[in-house]
Amino acid sequence: KKKGFMSEFLGTQMWSVFILERLEYNRNILQKQQRVAEKFVECRFFDECIDAKENRSKLHVYKKGTPFLSMNRYAQTEDYKVPAPDTKDLPVNQKFRYLKFPKLNPEYMKQKNRIVEIYKEQDVLETTSSSSKQ
Repeated sequence: KKKGFMSEFLGTQMWSVFILERLEYNRNILQKQQRVAEKFVECRFFDECIDAKENRSKLHVYKKGTPFLSMNRYAQTEDYKVPAPDTKDLPVNQKFRYLKFPKLNPEYMKQKNRIVEIYKEQDVLETTSSSSKQ
């Protein structure tokens, strides 16, 4: 079951976007570009959550700082209230329930995203070309 979930998850657009953001974030950090923190809040949050987890381990003698997790700037300060469903087209005093999950139309689905594979190929080409220059 775990293998099936991971193979499906790694093929999602969410995973592709995460990888692309990580690549750009890492590139910007290596190039010491300004405004990295503002544009990549989620990447920094992810990194510091990993650092905080490692800091709790007794195996790590050196503890990494996690200043971003201590900041209040991006803190969730109020609850989000989900709007009630629109019931204007439903009969009065009758609840609507799905008997089963609706059948999805495959025509609306796009083919799997190849962004991750393209980046892998590009990284191999960049690595090969940079090592041949040395």
